[in-house]
This record gives sequence, structure tokens and C-alpha cells, in this order.
Amino acid sequence: MTGRRSPIERWDADRAGMLALPPVDPPAWWRMQTRIGRDHYVRVDTNDYSVHPDAIGRTVTVLTDNARSSRWRPAA
Repeated sequence: MTGRRSPIERWDADRAGMLALPPVDPPAWWRMQTRIGRDHYVRVDTNDYSVHPDAIGRTVTVLTDNARSSRWRPAA
């Protein structure tokens, strides 16, 4: 009968079933796949990053977060 329990009682029951948070924050990467065009640039948010011309026509995975510059690698 959850309808007759107070919100704080339901809150306590819900919290009891939760796992503890991990000691380290999970990575906050943004991941996207894109195909490199003839201009060999990758756009991330409002920034353009040049990529080696050998990557033209290939699909790459772009990883970025707020603290690091973008990295790319060939898509699997």
C-alpha cells in the first residue's frame, strides 16, 4: 500500500534500494561519428578541426569533453 505512505517514507525506501556512487566520476565524453569531407575538417560544436587529408572519405569517431581538445580515430 504505497498510497498511504508519506513521501519521506517512500523516499527512504527508494534510497535503501540504491547502490552507492562510484568513487570516481565516469568519463563525460561526447562521442560522435562523422565522415570526413573534401575540406578535411571536423566540426565539434562551433569549432572546426583540421584532419590529415588521408582521412578524406573515411568515417571517424570523435571524442571530446570540456577539458580536452578533440581526438579522432577511424571508426570501427
